Amino acid sequence: RSASCSLGQMRALKRLRYDTKAKYIGCISGGSWFAIPFTYLPKSVDDSRFLGPYLPPQRCTISNLENMSRTHNIFAYSLAHSEFITRENLKTIAANSLWPPTIRNSKDDESWGQLLGNALLKPISLYNPKKQTFATWKSWTRDDILSRNSHLEANDFTCVEKNRPFLLVNGTIINWNIFAKLKALRSVEWPFYPIEFTPVYTGINARYNGKETAGLPNFGGGYIENTGFDTIAPISKLKDDKVKVRTRKNYNHLSIQDMMAISGAAPAYHALLGHFFASIAELVGIKNVVTRTVKVLASVFPEYNYWKIEKDKRVMTHKLPFGDGGFCDNYGIMPALKRGTKTLVVFINTETPFMTQKEHGSSSFTSINQLREKNLIIDGLLPTLFGINNLEASQGVPYKWSKGKNQIFNKEDFLGTINELWKKKYPADLFTLNVPMS
Repeated sequence: RSASCSLGQMRALKRLRYDTKAKYIGCISGGSWFAIPFTYLPKSVDDSRFLGPYLPPQRCTISNLENMSRTHNIFAYSLAHSEFITRENLKTIAANSLWPPTIRNSKDDESWGQLLGNALLKPISLYNPKKQTFATWKSWTRDDILSRNSHLEANDFTCVEKNRPFLLVNGTIINWNIFAKLKALRSVEWPFYPIEFTPVYTGINARYNGKETAGLPNFGGGYIENTGFDTIAPISKLKDDKVKVRTRKNYNHLSIQDMMAISGAAPAYHALLGHFFASIAELVGIKNVVTRTVKVLASVFPEYNYWKIEKDKRVMTHKLPFGDGGFCDNYGIMPALKRGTKTLVVFINTETPFMTQKEHGSSSFTSINQLREKNLIIDGLLPTLFGINNLEASQGVPYKWSKGKNQIFNKEDFLGTINELWKKKYPADLFTLNVPMS
């Protein structure tokens, strides 16, 4: 859903010539499946071929969409004909993940990224299953890294070849300890920690220590170049903003398919839920069944070595599970706000419509209680960004997990925001003419 919507939104922005005015392009979850290929689209592929032609709403019929060929609408064709979520692929992932870690192939956690790469990156020549390349920005950032790393070569990198906004990709670190203890279901602890991926650097600007990590090692504190991601802990102290690291035998090059797999990991999670819950019936009576099931589920997500940034200490590396960025900030706006962005165009690709279940009969809301009384239906995450956690549609997972920790706007600004959205959807003349809303 989000990848398809993102395609149409960028197509419209480009038609309006707004695409070149953006400084950043933030993406999260399914939106990253579009934004990452769009950012790294090779020069040999014209934007019009990737995005496809504009169709007025009245011409957006099934037959017209089906007639769009691969040549004139590469990304839409890839989405429509991709087979990364098939019964066979899911069976393979599920079967492999049921093996204990000592038996399981250590690279199984990258299977989701491989499926995405084959489906959405291969058609535009950005995926090679035999060679994983580092995601970087321009050729000059690549050359700077090469000047400091003699063991790397130019073909070890994927560069942004076109004039694109700077890419900001949201992911999360998942605390499976909380899930295994069922604390997340009782909204006791916060199970996700936001992490950012960009073409130049990756990391968490905040520090998570002690009780905040709920059993996980301390992490965060800054950003590292993508070439330093998934390495063994630094073997030198931080000096002039640089450290030396050691690579592992199966060192993972942080690639664009890795970013897509992390940020857009929710489908893998949901697609496998049925398999695992069906398995529970066969495991009734076995001790720690929930813990085992959660650990098996975790194995499907990407796992990488990660170390915290410390100025004066040598640090340890820890293998941590990574997951969908939408678990924490489903709009992908927090990284842009951290960078001081004043104006954002946000597309909320939600399956929840903006409407009320009861006729409102007015052009504005006057209080939060009125929203509750009218049972406003709205995307569940939006109120939590204003620190409002008890609206009807906010009673689900985001409310239970957020506990106000993802509030980034003033609470008193929420009502005005809703009223502006309401006026756009239902202009004042609809109310004066007493036209029923539907």
